[in-house]
Amino acid sequence: PSSLGMLRGLQHLNVGHNSLTGSIPSSLFNVSSLWMISLWGNRLTGRLPSDLCDNLPEIETIAVSYNKLSGPIPSNLSTCRKLQMLSLSFNAFSGQIPEGVGMLPLIQELFLGDNYLTGTIPGSISNLTSLKKIGLERAHLSGTINYHTYPLIPCSDWLLGSLHAAQQKGRGDYRGFVKEIAKRCE
Repeated sequence: PSSLGMLRGLQHLNVGHNSLTGSIPSSLFNVSSLWMISLWGNRLTGRLPSDLCDNLPEIETIAVSYNKLSGPIPSNLSTCRKLQMLSLSFNAFSGQIPEGVGMLPLIQELFLGDNYLTGTIPGSISNLTSLKKIGLERAHLSGTINYHTYPLIPCSDWLLGSLHAAQQKGRGDYRGFVKEIAKRCE
């Protein structure tokens, strides 16, 4: 309900797997004390607001996977300076991955797979030196990744699995990238 936006002291909202329907109340994204929003595993529809992070200075976790959300991924994600986990998988997001995703200095987990994303993985992803887990499976991405463009991405089994799955589905040429990252994991 929109009244959630009136809970000015709310810090942690976890209502996953509750069969919630409808859209996410926009007032929720104005609760500046929130550091965690977990709405995954419901039947929520609609879009994330384009100003998603403008009023969430403390947000560390946004988990809305396994819903029916659509539209573009908000382009202002770079304003979520404390974000450590972004989970948008298993929805119907479309368009390109915004460059702002690569400007999240603390992001450790990034899950964008199983959406209708297009284009290539943005070069700004190479800035994510805290990244430990990434999911891009079945995201309909294309193109080639040159390992030398991404020298700072740490060794990650999740990263390897995600890119390998994308390669197996014929969604881009990541062979050299996976091979070079695998060397770091030995």
